[in-house]
Order: sequence, then C-alpha cells, then structure tokens
Amino acid sequence: MATSPWRDKPFARLVAHFAAVIVNAGQDSGESDLNLGIGGLLAILAVPGAFVSITLFDKYSSLLRYFRNGRAFDHYIASIPDKYFFVVFSMVVTGVVVTLKWDRIFPSLQDYANLAPLPIPARNIYVANLAAIALLACIFAIDVNAVSALLFPMVVIAEGGTLIGYVAFVGAHAATVILASAFTFFACFAIIGALLSCLPHAAFRKVSLFVRLAIMIALMAMLCSIFSVPPQLAKLAANPHSYVRWLPPVWYLALYQSFQGKAFGELAQLASLALKALALVFGLAAFFGALGYRQYFRRIPESSDRRQTPSRTRLQLGSALLDRILLKDPFQRACYHFGLRALFRSETHCILIGAFAGLGLITAAQSIMSVPAAKPGAISTIPHADLLAAPLCVVYFLVAGLRLTFELPAGLTSNWIFRLTVDRAIRDGSAVARKLILSFLVPGVILPSLVAYSVLWGPQVGLLEGAVVTAMSLLLIETLLIRFRKIPFACAMPSFQNNAISVIVVYVIGFFVFTSMTSHIEHWMLLQPIRFLGAIPFAGLSWYALRAVNYEEGDPDAALVYDSRIEDAVQKLNLLGS
Repeated sequence: MATSPWRDKPFARLVAHFAAVIVNAGQDSGESDLNLGIGGLLAILAVPGAFVSITLFDKYSSLLRYFRNGRAFDHYIASIPDKYFFVVFSMVVTGVVVTLKWDRIFPSLQDYANLAPLPIPARNIYVANLAAIALLACIFAIDVNAVSALLFPMVVIAEGGTLIGYVAFVGAHAATVILASAFTFFACFAIIGALLSCLPHAAFRKVSLFVRLAIMIALMAMLCSIFSVPPQLAKLAANPHSYVRWLPPVWYLALYQSFQGKAFGELAQLASLALKALALVFGLAAFFGALGYRQYFRRIPESSDRRQTPSRTRLQLGSALLDRILLKDPFQRACYHFGLRALFRSETHCILIGAFAGLGLITAAQSIMSVPAAKPGAISTIPHADLLAAPLCVVYFLVAGLRLTFELPAGLTSNWIFRLTVDRAIRDGSAVARKLILSFLVPGVILPSLVAYSVLWGPQVGLLEGAVVTAMSLLLIETLLIRFRKIPFACAMPSFQNNAISVIVVYVIGFFVFTSMTSHIEHWMLLQPIRFLGAIPFAGLSWYALRAVNYEEGDPDAALVYDSRIEDAVQKLNLLGS
C-alpha cells in the first residue's frame, strides 16, 4: 500500500505518535480517563452548536415576528448575545480539553526511554508534541463550531440576506471562534510552562492539581456568564470601567462585531485587545513552553527514581466506630475505603468533581443573584424560591458528577482483587455508591444549608429546608443509581452509547425540574407549613418505588459487573470450531 511521503518523515511520525497517545490515553493501561472514543466525543461536542442554532429560528423569523406584531431590527446587533454564546462555548471546550489532557502534553517516562536514545533533537520532540496538541485542539474547535458556523448565519440573515453577506458572516464567525479557541489553548499552555519552569517536579505535581481545578472552575464560570454578561454590554458605553470589559470572551465578541463592521463604542476599542492578548499568550506559551519542556525532559529519569507510592490518607474517615455504624459488612467497608482513596488520589477524578462542584456553586450564585430586590421597609419571613433553589443546584451537579466519575476506572489493574474475592451475587454496589455520595453531600451541602437558613430565617425554616434538601438528595441518588451493578472506580469505562445525546437532554431537563420546580413548591408550602405533611407520603412512596426497582427480587442482571460491553446484535455460532 502506497503511503504519503510526508507521513514517512520522522517529524510527522512523532506528531502522529503524540496525537495517538493523547487520544488513546488510558485505554490500554486502564488508567482513569474520558475514553468515550474520538468519534463519540466529537459527535457529542457538535450537538450544542447545532441545537442552539435551530432554536434561534424563533427569534429571527420575520414571519413569527409579524404574527407577534414585532418590529424590524438590526440582526447583527440583535445577535450579539448569541454570538457571545458561541465564542464562550468554543473557548470552554478548548480549555476543558487542554485541562483534562494536561498531564499528556509533555512526554512520559516511556516516551523518554524510547525517544531519548534516538538521534532526534529534543526541540523536534517538543515541537511535535506541541503540534499534536494544537492539531487536536483545532479538530475539537472546528467540530464544535462547524455546524453552527454554517447554520447560525443562515438563521440570522434568512430574512433579507444575500449570498455574499452569508459567506462574509460565515467567515467572521469561523475566524472569531478559532481565534478565541487559540487564545484559550495558548493561555493554558503558558500556565503549564510557567509552572514547570518555576517549580520543582515534586511541587509541580502538587500545585498542578489545584491550578487545573481553578482553571476548570473558571471555565464553568465563563460558561455561566452567557446569561449575565450580554445584558451588561449595552451599558458598557455608560460605564466604561465595567468588569465585563476585562472578560476575554467580550474581547472576541468585539472582534466578531469588528469583522462585520458593527462594533460600536467600547466594543470597537476592545476588538484590538483581542488580537494583542492572543499575541501575548502565544509569546508566553512559546517561551515558557520551551523552557519548561527542557527542564521537564531532563527531570524525567530523576523523577522516576524518586517516585513513591501515595501516602495513606491521614484523615481516617473509616474509623472503627464509623465502620460499625454506616458500613454493615466487609464488602461495603473495602469498597468504600477503596472508593475514597481512588477519588482523592486521581487527578482526573478530582478535576471532574471540582468542575461539577464549581458549576453547581456558580449556578447557585446566579440563582441567589436573580432574587428581586425587596421593597424598602419590607421584611420577608420566608426565603424567595430562587434562594431555596441554591442548595439544590449544588446537590444536582455534585451528585451527577460523582455518578459520572464512578464509571471512570481508577486503574483496571486494581480490580483484580474484587474479581478474585467478591461473590458477584452481592448486590451492594449501589449501597456503596450511595454512601460515598452522602459522604460529600451531608458535610458539604445539607448541614451548611440547614445552619445557614436557620440563622437567616429561623430554626423552623432551617429544619424544613434541610429536610427538603435531604429528601430530594436521596430521591436523586436513588434515581441515578437505578440498575447500578458496579463497584465504583473498579470497572471498565462503558463504550459510547447511541443514546448519549438523549441522556444529556434528560439531564438538562432534570436540572430545571429538580431545582426550579422543587423550590417553587417548597416556597408554596412554606407559606403554610402544614402543607409539608402532604409531601411526606409522596416522598415515601417515591423512595419505596425507586428502591423496589433497584432491588427487584429475582433480577438476573443484579450480579456485579466489571465490564459494560454490549452484546453483538448478530453472533456467529462457530459450529466448525474455527
């Protein structure tokens, strides 16, 4: 088979090697990683842009505006909030990819052992690794924005646009989101290089986790800004010192408008800031990346010699008394402590949990800030529904994040002891998962909300709020653990499912039902606390139904599983034994 001459060159082979390592990270070794498969992951990332573009048809349709007696408006100005969303989404996706693949950006010990003896300059290895990361970041950025770059301009200018105007709109959209993604990529890479250049290897490993968590939370905050920042842009001219002018997505929104000749006031000045910032982070990434890579490459043999096994967790959550009270048998005790150690020792798991917890805190903060200001002299004896929804936001994202991380193996080589010693007929996998989740919810959300609402609105409101948060947390946990037949962190990552997109939509709908609907019902019951008595049998019946489904007697699928493989639709009988 003829091969491309370019692919036969050493540099191209290096780029292909590092790209394959990044994409397939953990699939062979069993390490914890997001191994949805490149095709499945690209399919998921392409959906939001297409979905949002289609939903905007209602906003820009001249026919629908006619029936609503709506007036004509400047589509380029009216689309500013939607442009801001696409810029933010592109930056967030790029940042998440780089943050999750942080430890794969630089060569491993295996790469050093294989590449160092070869007559290949170290700078070529560095440039090839950087090119692989940049190539994958571009693939993700293009995939995220490919559909929206074609569909969004069509929806916006469908009323009176021309072919030339459409092509110009597509070009402006594509150029802006790609430049915004490049800014995020080089900014993250500059941070990595600066840490490697300034910190010893041992300190870098410790500080790296907290920096990645901070970046992930900042990205989640940026994603949530799509609701709060666009309304502030109209006030930018009246308040040129507003905080929004310092947000990078606003710079690239200004560049977007500048490409279209629609930048006004302060946005026209911020457009040049986007290009200057991109040039700055590119220079910092090149400088610190080269310097950090050189030091890192030299430290690989030394770090491998000094590598030590992680120390035991000093905080002994599993004391003998706690074991006897909460963990009823050796199976639960072994799996519970294994799960805690696996969670706290894995950077990937910690980052995912931090991202979900940060997203929950951000949505809770937005819910609190959306509470209307009270009238002068008015005293509220019960909290607003949006205040009641704040703890539920944190609960929803924290439980959903933990449920997701349970599917990520801490290392498939670690589950041999369970396969060897555990009876697969044991049905306590969901019980272990439930207690792991409650270990985070009780001290992190339930008790703080009970204390806070008791201090602000009195013990009665605090106890009722604590009861509602506890009951809804238990119902959510039971719902997400239906048919959960695994030991957390000890099973292979399930392959990409065709219904993954539908599951994401269900989770989004579930968030609004769990937070908004529940908080409004609770607010209605707080007006007359006697109404809470009617909620008790409903919660009890829901709990009983979920437990009955989860622990159905005689269920042939109740045994523990270690690999979520789907049987082939067509199987060979292999009658000839070949």
